[in-house]
Amino acid sequence: RAASEYMKGFTSFIRREPVGVIGQVTPWNYPLLMAAWKFAPAIAAGNTVVLKPSDTTPVATARLAALINEAQILPPGVLNLICGDRDTGRALVAHPVPQMVSITGSVRAGMEVAAEAALDVKRVHLELGGKAPIVLMKLRATEKAALHHLGIGGPKSTRLAPRWQAALVPHVEVDVDGCLHNARLGRFGD
Repeated sequence: RAASEYMKGFTSFIRREPVGVIGQVTPWNYPLLMAAWKFAPAIAAGNTVVLKPSDTTPVATARLAALINEAQILPPGVLNLICGDRDTGRALVAHPVPQMVSITGSVRAGMEVAAEAALDVKRVHLELGGKAPIVLMKLRATEKAALHHLGIGGPKSTRLAPRWQAALVPHVEVDVDGCLHNARLGRFGD
């Protein structure tokens, strides 16, 4: 609870309450982090979670849930894991029990989730594919910066989902084709 006087003579109260059961669907990239980023705040706010990881990368999330269960970090039933494909995710969203659904995925998936959740007037949290362009200015338009923003951070980096769909790079400053060629060859400069 929080209270404050925003206008003289009037006190406003904020009462934070758990939503209840939250259905969550995580993507293939950063499977462990995406799962934790979803379920930890939801549980900390007093909710229970039914989490469905991507069918292409479920092992890390399943192992994390098993470790949490084995260590008895949470009471039984607070963090629940279901594995499956898109149909499993659709069933989770359509199920009447979750009062909220949260997904990270494509715009298409977000539209489907929003439409299905509207039938039960569920709360919805959508983190959908990025559409923002990046702009590499003169001071940042180095080969290293270009490679970083193109999602190619070096030989030890993992595959990422780009957060942008267009790169605006001064042609005079950076040879993007050359950067990509060097990245494919494993050459990373300053």
